[in-house]
Amino acid sequence: MRSILIAYGRYLPDLSTWIEATQSDSWGSLSKAHGASAAERRAERVRKNLNKRDTMDVLRRGVEMLGLPEPLSLVQFKPVLAVIFQWIAP
Repeated sequence: MRSILIAYGRYLPDLSTWIEATQSDSWGSLSKAHGASAAERRAERVRKNLNKRDTMDVLRRGVEMLGLPEPLSLVQFKPVLAVIFQWIAP
């Protein structure tokens, strides 16, 4: 596992925990499709997207993977209305 961490430059357990907790359907689909290598495939795809696109673009738009209906989200933003209400609330 340590070689995976060094090769991809990210802490994979955190990435796996985030996706499992926030996108359980996508996590299940990836695990079913890739089996034991799901974490490696996901990390490889994230790395390729970061190399190809801007980091902020990857965070905003997520990472697309074959077999998933929507991109994997790597960040969760506060809803816009919540931010607006904080500004106008006393």
